[in-house]
Amino acid sequence: MAVHMTRRTLALGLAAAASLPGAAGAQSSKSLTIYVGFAAGGAVDLYARLVGKHMAQELGLAGAIVQNIPGAGSIEAANRLYNSAPKDGLTIGALGRGIVTEPLFENANARYNAAKFNWIGSPSRENATVLSFGNSKFRTLDDLRKFEMKVGATGPGAEGYSFSRVLNEVLGTKLRPILGYTGSADILQALERGEIDGSAGLSWAAAIRGTHPHWVRDKLVNPILQLGQAPFAELEGAPRVVDLIEKPADKQLYSIFASRLDYAFPFIAPPGVAEAEVTRLRASFDKAVKNPDFLGEAAKIALDVNPLSGEQMSVLIDNIFKSDPGTLQRAAAIMKP
Repeated sequence: MAVHMTRRTLALGLAAAASLPGAAGAQSSKSLTIYVGFAAGGAVDLYARLVGKHMAQELGLAGAIVQNIPGAGSIEAANRLYNSAPKDGLTIGALGRGIVTEPLFENANARYNAAKFNWIGSPSRENATVLSFGNSKFRTLDDLRKFEMKVGATGPGAEGYSFSRVLNEVLGTKLRPILGYTGSADILQALERGEIDGSAGLSWAAAIRGTHPHWVRDKLVNPILQLGQAPFAELEGAPRVVDLIEKPADKQLYSIFASRLDYAFPFIAPPGVAEAEVTRLRASFDKAVKNPDFLGEAAKIALDVNPLSGEQMSVLIDNIFKSDPGTLQRAAAIMKP
């Protein structure tokens, strides 16, 4: 509980500090604005506030202002970033990783072309799980195949929705996403109340261990499947989905979803920003996430830091856009509400 309270305190402190001067010697009265695709208090919001504070310092700005725009797994925030955000290099987004693929999945609510965004970086990579809570009957993959499991999600573009649909397709599970939650904090509260049976796709380090370390310590959560493509030592008791899929076509399909965990917390600039400003934003991000003060603050609230640069993100995301058309069509069919 102590870590959770520290995180809440930091979020409040960073929000209050948005109107205060940034680094000593800051040359501008302007601020960096960050659209966050989820409600305050979740992992994406905390990364946005911490990274934004240090990016503003690197850019010589007065501070960072966070605007929480929850809805549909960050699609609402992505729409605003793409269609109406200023293109002067002072407005960026910290969004859900699912926003990359939603237009490819023919989601009519995604009114943007993800290929035209400018990728700034991700402060960490991640693994995620399908998990249950407490004395749940859901303990193994066989349980997920026998019984319907209700999992929380913010909307059709969110992890809980996307991973549920693809796991039902490739492993024959019976995951049923319950939509309408505002973010990971809301989903975890619902899980603790027994309103839902589990979660599918929440970040293990940031959303589970980081905010509820006592759940992990006291073994109140039951990781059932690892969703990432790389092994994760903390979750060695839970099998990886990629090791359970037998058909090559199913593996190709699943990789489109699993690869997003490598750019787990994407920071994005809108299209149309001048190349020089994109370069400047990327450089400030790269410096911010290596700053000793940033690393110290992240450690205090159990936020993992394993950054990915904007250039590295671009390669990963370009590979998704170049996926086999038939596989993309299959993914789109699976994702339709």
